[in-house]
Amino acid sequence: MRIGTSSLALSVGVTDLRYLATLCRGLPLVSAMAFLLSTAAAQKPAKSHPATAQTADRYSLVPFDPSVEALPRGFRGHDPERIYAALKRAKLKKDEFESSDAYNRRMETLKGQPILGSLTLQSLYVFDLELVDGYRLPSDPSYSGRPVKPTYDADHGTMSILLSWSSSLDSNSELRSFRSKSRVMPRGSYIGSNAFGVARTIRSYRYDSYCLAVPDASSELRVAFGIAPDKARTVRHRVRLLLVGRLAEPFTLPDEQNAWPAEIDKPFEYIFTEHQIRFNPKYMIAYDPATGEIFGSSFH
Repeated sequence: MRIGTSSLALSVGVTDLRYLATLCRGLPLVSAMAFLLSTAAAQKPAKSHPATAQTADRYSLVPFDPSVEALPRGFRGHDPERIYAALKRAKLKKDEFESSDAYNRRMETLKGQPILGSLTLQSLYVFDLELVDGYRLPSDPSYSGRPVKPTYDADHGTMSILLSWSSSLDSNSELRSFRSKSRVMPRGSYIGSNAFGVARTIRSYRYDSYCLAVPDASSELRVAFGIAPDKARTVRHRVRLLLVGRLAEPFTLPDEQNAWPAEIDKPFEYIFTEHQIRFNPKYMIAYDPATGEIFGSSFH
């Protein structure tokens, strides 16, 4: 994940940074300093604010049925956050003291066992995709990414929507990442100042995204479907995308992490972490969560 930074980042004085190497490995020094101060300054637990409004009961705990002609109202597919956590809990890597034959036998057994609800490693999964070009930043909406909106071709009576990958994975250049769910957690605030003594109250946020790491051939996802102009005008702002496919080994990838340090005119900082689920898409669905109507699909 690549995020541009500015040389005008604010800094603060810290007397002890000995343990930050393990907590903020790879982050700029100013972000490491802010991490220590804002963590120490927090007096009570912060509430999380989903960047994409979702509720737990809208997520499915059973394999997706590709034969359905309509979806439940408010359907959001499978919860990538809970799937990611379940995959991390499962013992999916070969142990140093485990023979290859023993590992292969164990994995064959694991593949048929539920990891969440009745979902297994071999189930057909469906994930809702974030339709935004960039990040949703509650601290400053003017710097937030723009919503990805469908376009309508009145001459042909078709609506289409194109979603580009959110990031190219540093750990694997052959994969592209699509965000499925994001969560922003306020981490506290602190007073920071620059080299000229200008002080600001800095608000710090943690931004966790749960992403689908897909092959580079799927670097753009597009679906088009026929729809009458009056109906297109009504549902355009409600259209959502679901990506259907299967989990792929090694199931999860190393987190992609970066930081956005504070600046004088933007007194807030973010630590971005993208949690990656390895996923092979089969097809994509465009639908209306308000009614459950499926408009169309595209195959990959």
